[in-house]
Amino acid sequence: MKIILIEDEPFLAANLKQMILAVRPTYTADIWLSSVADALEFFEQDQPADLIFSDISLGDGLSFEIFQKTQITCPVIFCTAYEEYAIHAFENNGVDFVLKPITEERIRKALEKIETLANHYRPRSINMNAVLSDYLKQQYNGNLIIHYRDKVLSVSFEEIALFVIRHEQTFAITKLGQTYLLRESLEELEKRAGASFFRANRQVLVQRPVILSASRNPLRKLELNLSLDIPEKVTVGKNKITSFMKWFGQQE
Repeated sequence: MKIILIEDEPFLAANLKQMILAVRPTYTADIWLSSVADALEFFEQDQPADLIFSDISLGDGLSFEIFQKTQITCPVIFCTAYEEYAIHAFENNGVDFVLKPITEERIRKALEKIETLANHYRPRSINMNAVLSDYLKQQYNGNLIIHYRDKVLSVSFEEIALFVIRHEQTFAITKLGQTYLLRESLEELEKRAGASFFRANRQVLVQRPVILSASRNPLRKLELNLSLDIPEKVTVGKNKITSFMKWFGQQE
């Protein structure tokens, strides 16, 4: 297997190569690219590779630019110290995301994953978008990656009371009353949230445990009484009342 390394620190690149060859002596990792500019120039020559190990934050920008501007079809293992880039990594040919400091055992597991994928899809052609989509769902369906101040948080859907749109932005409100700004749309969250959440209206996606009761208001909508205080009145439109009552009755 021919491997290309994209890393702006010479020592880290040499160390990564050493670990790769330690677990896979028959592989080659002789090509080292140290910047976005170098990589763009290199891949314009249509240089073939079986796999790329790439840092994300390079001296002249993020390596995502490389994969957005060139036609690279081989899988990428991203190596970085910043977990906040995880989602973007899987949108740019990434099939694994290795957090620094990197260990030899972690490299072994990453290569085993690549080899498993290669064996599974040989000799059929690989639909890489489908592979990445499936893998992303497996890794992140159970949690939200939230950027909060200078931190990156992993919050499970079980901790969320509801999602709400305010001023055209999406927020998650936890059962403890914490509010976080999200990057995902309410539509994306609805697909991931699971059966315990109900899309009450265009602005709110609410989880069953925080709904105490529901009552009709003068406009013949259902108004939900929640276990936490929020500024919005959460109502269910007339066209959704039947489906809400069926869902509400089925949920514990």
